[in-house]
Amino acid sequence: MADERMNRISTGIKGFDGLVGGGFPEGAMVLLTGLPGVGKTIFGMQFIYNGARKGENGVYICIESSPAELKSQAAMFGMDFDAVEKEGRITFLRIPKGNVRFNLFQMISDAVNRTGAKRIVFDNVATYMVSLGRFVALWDETLSDVNEKARNMQIKDADGQMIVYSIIEQLKSLGRTCIVITHGDESGAKLTSDGISEYLCDGIVKLDIVELGREPTRIIKVTKMRQTKNTLELREFEITDRGIEVG
Repeated sequence: MADERMNRISTGIKGFDGLVGGGFPEGAMVLLTGLPGVGKTIFGMQFIYNGARKGENGVYICIESSPAELKSQAAMFGMDFDAVEKEGRITFLRIPKGNVRFNLFQMISDAVNRTGAKRIVFDNVATYMVSLGRFVALWDETLSDVNEKARNMQIKDADGQMIVYSIIEQLKSLGRTCIVITHGDESGAKLTSDGISEYLCDGIVKLDIVELGREPTRIIKVTKMRQTKNTLELREFEITDRGIEVG
């Protein structure tokens, strides 16, 4: 059931907030999943950008694309990230690749605390898992054995799930409203490619492309949102020159 007293964090995405009681519960960990190319990154950028324009600072953690690439893409939808970045409202955190020793959680925590961020986007956990052989990412000493296997490209499912668990739990500990982006499972047997993140998050938003008649149609579904009444309704959405708009 929804808590009427709960603070809600508006995504600012046209037509979406009504599906989740007016916005995400403040401090929620929301999983955004779907196959590549369906619009997950656009959703994440709109969430961060619309918050910044309201005075709610954000940190965007990017692995797959560089900040320059993301800002160029966002500009196509009328989002001027350079302006809000200069104002200190948005911080892009690019995860280093190669033989670089770093503490990922400390990097994120420092950026969030330095900027007073209320919103976080992690884009994306699936790419992070695939790229682990090129990272030397130490969250804490308990993951050292897992990271050694990852560097040797010998990750087993249980090891990968342990890392996903650590990422999500440590992001939760920051107490900010966070979107964690991941890939859907192409076989359709699971909701996500890692098979565990859907159990760890407070909410799940799934984007998909389906064949309705002759035309492929983009659909969105909120499959879970704690402390929120949702109807599991499938809704169509479009990617317009203003970004995602839910019908």
